[in-house]
Amino acid sequence: MVHVLFNLDSVYSIDNIHATAILCKTNKPTNTAFRGYGAPEAIHIIENVIYDISTVCEIPQVQVGNSTRKSLTIISHNYY
Repeated sequence: MVHVLFNLDSVYSIDNIHATAILCKTNKPTNTAFRGYGAPEAIHIIENVIYDISTVCEIPQVQVGNSTRKSLTIISHNYY
């Protein structure tokens, strides 16, 4: 659950975000391995938020995504 909240903003830079998580316990075991530890769920959630924003504001989803995307700095190292 912590991983979902930690990875929620994904590649987007969102200055003011408030998230609440509710943990649900069942009596059934999982049928698959835990490989993503919450990151795939967090990406799914934030992409749906971007889609909802673009739908309400009536602007293309790509435009909303590009305007909120974090800038990436690529650092190359020479190891020889």
